[in-house]
Amino acid sequence: MLEVIYLISRARPSGPINQALNILTGMKQNGRVHAALVTLAPEEENNSWLQRFYDNGIEVVQFMQPLKSTWRCVKKLRQYVEEHHVDVIHSAGYRADTVSLLTKCGAIKVSTQRSHPHDVVEKFPKWQQPLLNYLHLKMLKKMDGVVACSKSLQSVFMNEFFMNIDAVQNGVNTEKFKPATSIEKEEARTSLGLTANQVMILILGSVRTRKNIQMIVDSLHEIKDERLSAFFVGGGPQLEEMREQTKNDDNIHFIGQVKDPSIYLKASDVMLSASLAEGLPNSILEALACGLSVVLSDIEPHKELIEGTGVGALFSRDSKEELIDALKKSMEWDKEEVSQQSRQLALDRFSIWKLAENYENVYKKILNRK
Repeated sequence: MLEVIYLISRARPSGPINQALNILTGMKQNGRVHAALVTLAPEEENNSWLQRFYDNGIEVVQFMQPLKSTWRCVKKLRQYVEEHHVDVIHSAGYRADTVSLLTKCGAIKVSTQRSHPHDVVEKFPKWQQPLLNYLHLKMLKKMDGVVACSKSLQSVFMNEFFMNIDAVQNGVNTEKFKPATSIEKEEARTSLGLTANQVMILILGSVRTRKNIQMIVDSLHEIKDERLSAFFVGGGPQLEEMREQTKNDDNIHFIGQVKDPSIYLKASDVMLSASLAEGLPNSILEALACGLSVVLSDIEPHKELIEGTGVGALFSRDSKEELIDALKKSMEWDKEEVSQQSRQLALDRFSIWKLAENYENVYKKILNRK
């Protein structure tokens, strides 16, 4: 049985940590790999998903080292690898990649990338970003293997940076995310004040420029159909601005950040994303698993998810007219038929068991090359 470490900085609530949980849960259920989560930094109080790993029976090891003590993580990691005969160090994130590469040991080093390489350092001061971009790409090229979270991101690495890397599409826990029963849906809609004839559009994620929120709001204003009710669920830098802008709109709701968005998934008919850029969005995978139809901008990751299926519609990310047309059409779709197709797509292509199996195959391929 392969011994695998999944190495991260900390379990801060985010899409990448959600995918880490999916990968490790899938591996545990598949039973072919023993995988442990290793975190470098102390967890932040009231801002951690670490308990979710414990709840799913995942082994967790915490090094508890702040950023200034990163060198201690290298020593701890080397010791852990030697004591547990680790075959694979699978890292995700800038600090985790750095520690993995600095650790001299016999395990292979694999890194998952979930965004354009230049986006990884966007949280750092702008004057630092060119150097950090250079160092990040240099690190990745020294890895035994790099894995993109989507085929479209894989193409970016190959075409822009001339790196031959693997692709493993993100997954979704189809046992946790599943279609609501008729009773659950009715109760959820009633709690949100929705009537039976209303069509609920859900926009799930950060309220920021990259999500193209303004175009969505402008499109909703032009449709002017009382049956349409839109719920924006998520925090972000544009939240208060958009709340102020739509305070007199009865059918546009900016909810803000919520701990558990399940009630909104249960109540919804359509998931909408007008994003200008994504990796392979968790929110859309969760929507598909819940049997929702989707209306998505025509960026490559969205195309990768639904192109050639009957589960939704694509529109030009720059065209308000196309978005309006797609939303109007979504109101007339056969909800039951599309729901079945969405659910089956999630089961066939994006389950956590398939996700884990794909990563296991990457590990084996790299190990066979060594």
